[in-house]
Amino acid sequence: MTPDSQQQVALQLVGPASIDRYVDEAVELPGGGALNMAYHWRSVGHPVTLLSRVAVDHATPFDRFVAKHNIAVTEGWHIAGVPSSIDIRIDNDRQPLMDGFVDGVLSEFRLNPVEVDLIAGGTPTHFVLVDVVDAALHAVTARQPTDTSRARWTGDFLSFRHMNGERFSATMAHLELGIVGWPGDPDDAEVTELATRAADLGRTLIVTFGSKGVLLVDGRGNDRIDQWFQVDARPVAGTTVGCGDAFAAAALSTWFRTGDLIAAVDAGRRLGAAATDWVRPLPDAAYSEGA
Repeated sequence: MTPDSQQQVALQLVGPASIDRYVDEAVELPGGGALNMAYHWRSVGHPVTLLSRVAVDHATPFDRFVAKHNIAVTEGWHIAGVPSSIDIRIDNDRQPLMDGFVDGVLSEFRLNPVEVDLIAGGTPTHFVLVDVVDAALHAVTARQPTDTSRARWTGDFLSFRHMNGERFSATMAHLELGIVGWPGDPDDAEVTELATRAADLGRTLIVTFGSKGVLLVDGRGNDRIDQWFQVDARPVAGTTVGCGDAFAAAALSTWFRTGDLIAAVDAGRRLGAAATDWVRPLPDAAYSEGA
């Protein structure tokens, strides 16, 4: 994404900030889907507030990152405990192998009253739906369902490893748009089920399949509309780690700003492809300590 000369809408993110441990290189960097998306949104001028948790004794890299990129955090940002982290190895095909996830302080994630007011207050908010974030979303709607009428919420279901069909429907009912990064094929039965569930709720779903393409399901009208988008496959100069975060960030920036789904998918395709040029989830300059 490139900076927009017009004033950008303020956006909020609820999701993990975790340490990316590149095991083969013995490198540790601030990461996590929500942190990565916050960077992309700030890069085009959105004021961004990140609702997440980092271990106070391991917070310095995260504090430097959010300060450098002018990402706002809430009072609950620092918490005592073990840092959240994930082990990353890069395979010969430049695909990431991710395992060894440690929940750490993320397992204690609860939205405080100020944060609940923030996400119920009308500012567009995206949820990166790991288990505890999904639970926090449902806790908000269970406590004060009438206070969320102005909310504009979207969600990233990741590769769907945190969900089943019933939970997907329960969560999707609170979202205007959902994104799934599906690890299989477009004709998988599970994809058909998710599309049907989203359409039955009158919602919009975007399912990405890497270089295979993107499926858009728009269930808002009387007639469900499905549209397939090709993706221009390109050689991976860096790695594919971070492509999903880049896609979601660009697509949602465009969606919240314009309400144009086609333009949103196009923007997501472009930034998702650009992310294959980076070795890390973000460009190297994002992690440097300089200005």
